[in-house]
Amino acid sequence: MTGALPEGFWDHFRRPRCVGRLDPCDREWERQSPYCADRIRFTARFRGRRVEEVRFLAQGCSVLIAAASAAAEAAAGKPLAELIQRDVGFLLEALGPLPARKRRCAAFAWSAMQDGLRGRDPIPEEEE
Repeated sequence: MTGALPEGFWDHFRRPRCVGRLDPCDREWERQSPYCADRIRFTARFRGRRVEEVRFLAQGCSVLIAAASAAAEAAAGKPLAELIQRDVGFLLEALGPLPARKRRCAAFAWSAMQDGLRGRDPIPEEEE
């Protein structure tokens, strides 16, 4: 463990996966955290009822970046229904034990990704 945060967190923060934007993509969405100035944008491609790939761009704290990386990586190849039903617990397991005040950052990343996978609030093309 490096510092007070677990190795799973450090791995995704230092070497984030799935960073960037898919072009073309099937869906694109962005969320602003209700707690702070963190912002995250996702793009996704689907193959039938499965997520083929998810990419993200984030502006925010280290936990947001690590959580978005772990979430996007975990989504690849999974059925949409499975991802929509999962709670943030699996993501917290992947990152390792986080301080209570930082868990909401991971929960925000996960709920933001789920919102887009459900098809809520896609960004209209004219705003891109």
